[in-house]
Amino acid sequence: EDDLHILQSLSSSDHKFPQLLEQLMVDLHHHMKHEKDEDLPRLEATLPERESNKISLSFARTKQTVPTERHP
Repeated sequence: EDDLHILQSLSSSDHKFPQLLEQLMVDLHHHMKHEKDEDLPRLEATLPERESNKISLSFARTKQTVPTERHP
């Protein structure tokens, strides 16, 4: 989180920018992999099937309405 704040304060021409961005991407990839491989399967194992289906449907509907492009 601190690195993200630092990155946001830097100009893209700053010599620190590319290295910090790369590190943030590596950290994000590890975080997403952990969620996919560990957190979500553990959640799926504890949720009743009906609740899991309800959440899946809600997520699918949300994905259809959330913008995919960043807006200023």
